[in-house]
Amino acid sequence: MAFLLSVALLGALLSRGFLSVFEPALETLDLPEATRDTLYAARGQLGALEIPPELNNMQANAVRNAIATAFQSGYLLVLIVCAGLTLVAGSIAALMVSAKQSPAPESESAEARHS
Repeated sequence: MAFLLSVALLGALLSRGFLSVFEPALETLDLPEATRDTLYAARGQLGALEIPPELNNMQANAVRNAIATAFQSGYLLVLIVCAGLTLVAGSIAALMVSAKQSPAPESESAEARHS
């Protein structure tokens, strides 16, 4: 169950990272309004967005670049979050291992009282 939840959360994070870059980039491109609307409507496909055939080479390359940059941005966000979670998990594991290996302070004080 946790695996499914983590995949869904990372997918949502990827989508959010993609959209935060793609939507502003789409606004800056010199595209016909109908094409911009089509791309905006299909933005949920992320990196699998199809380039509309009515675009000339320069426009198509600009759209491809916007899609690639946005996908890379979303993917980088997922990688940073995963790296952070890995560091947190490693730190917690190290603390748990060191806590098991160190002697308990209560046992030392109990021995000192009996002596």
